Amino acid sequence: MLRWTYGPALGIAYGALRSRFRMPALAFGAALATAELLAMPRLGATPPVRGKEAIALFLHAAAFAVVAEAALAQAERSASRSAAIVRSISSVPCSLERKAASNWLGGR
Repeated sequence: MLRWTYGPALGIAYGALRSRFRMPALAFGAALATAELLAMPRLGATPPVRGKEAIALFLHAAAFAVVAEAALAQAERSASRSAAIVRSISSVPCSLERKAASNWLGGR
């Protein structure tokens, strides 16, 4: 339940760090898991994690980071495609307006 509260914030943080530092997804996941292993027990938020639980935590953090990367990459591709469509559509009225103006002015 605790991860549900800070997970979205970490996804946003990864997006900001990724755009500035080109941080690999798995490096972020490893840093996240390490911080969680060290900080959460010291804060009293979770009991200490050892053995298979620690491995599972690293796998979970790696999966989170890889999925966050995939979602951000897809969003960038969608935004690029949308921008290209808008650019192509916005150039059409200009050419039509020029043609209409030319016709109105008598073909000059």
